[in-house]
Amino acid sequence: MLWKLINYIQAVFILLVTFLSGGSVMLLRFITRTPKYGFYVMRYFWAPLSLFFLQIKIRLNRKVDLPKDEVFIFFSNHTSWIDIAIVNLVVKRDLHFIAKSELKKKPFVGGAIKGMDMIFIDRRNRVDAIKSLDLAIKRIKGGKNIIAFPEGTRSRDGNMIKPFKKGIFHMAIQAQISLVPIALSGAYELVPRGLKMRPGTVDVAIGDPIPTRDLSSDDLLSLMEKSWNDLHGLKMVMDNQKEALSIA
Repeated sequence: MLWKLINYIQAVFILLVTFLSGGSVMLLRFITRTPKYGFYVMRYFWAPLSLFFLQIKIRLNRKVDLPKDEVFIFFSNHTSWIDIAIVNLVVKRDLHFIAKSELKKKPFVGGAIKGMDMIFIDRRNRVDAIKSLDLAIKRIKGGKNIIAFPEGTRSRDGNMIKPFKKGIFHMAIQAQISLVPIALSGAYELVPRGLKMRPGTVDVAIGDPIPTRDLSSDDLLSLMEKSWNDLHGLKMVMDNQKEALSIA
């Protein structure tokens, strides 16, 4: 009963932060005509405050030094809405998310996403999906970093990484840009669907860049397989470490 009350209070504060953030992003976009200040709001206000109210800490188990002047497509497993806050805090770059088109309709959230030039994709409409991917490629070639959750939706159990959708891997090959895996472990247990949040630590591991130079569409499936294996391997290392500690 106590946790239920705490979760309701947390939800109220997080909704308040989300509405304030969304409103700020839309206002800043209207005033400045640029999305860059929206990224500041997301990275320095919405993400840290969301984790603060949930009492969630990030433990970075593995990181790589990525050239600051190089553009990447980052990708991660997806088990919770808090994943979005975590990858923003870990990567520390302006990240253009590839978001499902349904988010357009959410109050403040949809407006904020549009205000930061995020890319909406409707997988049910092939023509619109192709247009969205073409737009993402243009953004990449214009020096924008992309982040996506290639499973397409959140995991139902937080354990097994689902098969990937092809979209971002097509993009990576066409743009000849490296992919960077970001594995998350523990987010599902702390912030599952519904009001069942708990405090704790989410483990994060950033993998080595996966190059696509000289790859063609013929290499698509092998690129997807390597990307899945790399992400799965990073997550398994963290999961096994936590299991060993719990047994000890």
